[in-house]
Amino acid sequence: MKKITLYLILLCFSTSSLFGCVSQGVSKAQYDKVVAERDSLLKQLGQSVNNTIEDNNEISESKSKFEFDEATVISQLEIKEYQYTDSLNSPWLFLVIKNNSEFNLDINIDLKTFGSNGNLLAAKSEDQEAFESKSEIIVSFLLDEKPSKIEYNISAEEEDFYQCVASELSYKSNSAKDKEIISVTNNGNESADFVQGDILFLKNGVVVDYSYTYFSDDDFEIKPGKTISKELTCYENYDSFIFCLTGRR
Repeated sequence: MKKITLYLILLCFSTSSLFGCVSQGVSKAQYDKVVAERDSLLKQLGQSVNNTIEDNNEISESKSKFEFDEATVISQLEIKEYQYTDSLNSPWLFLVIKNNSEFNLDINIDLKTFGSNGNLLAAKSEDQEAFESKSEIIVSFLLDEKPSKIEYNISAEEEDFYQCVASELSYKSNSAKDKEIISVTNNGNESADFVQGDILFLKNGVVVDYSYTYFSDDDFEIKPGKTISKELTCYENYDSFIFCLTGRR
């Protein structure tokens, strides 16, 4: 583009010079040749400008594909429901949510449960900030009555207050009697705050127990390169578990 422009300027200058030199004997053939070259370069320059505009439009369209759209983001959440009744006969509902979007999120879940005759049993709400892209969380609801029907509405915003830390955390689990001993390591360069681990114990895909704990030191954080281990107990027989970490900075 720069070469074409420079050449065009030179040609225009040459053409102007030829006008001044006509009286000194420049032939019409020489003049026509220079003008033809100029017109050809003008045409090429016009095509280059059009191509540049098209390229810029494509870039803008590509960028717009990654602009935050709440409906699109919510449609990209993968949600699995689990119900469980604990030893005190209290019913629980768990939503295991995976963020398949490209955005870190702050989400809110409004839950309603209904009885067999359609009467409203509960209306609850839970928030989860610093929900990192590609990470998974467990959202728990303790209910008063076992529902026959569940409805929930999720709203989402792009996280712009907290920094996400899930991708900087890793864990290892060791099974022992009636428990999993889980060690969480901060692989990042900064401390991770308020790191919580939630675990669902399952037998044949059905929840048989639930537990959670915080993986933190006296400053409520896991410092860079440090590992914190905790026991998460289950007094029922289980053959698998779902474990998720949340935290922020």
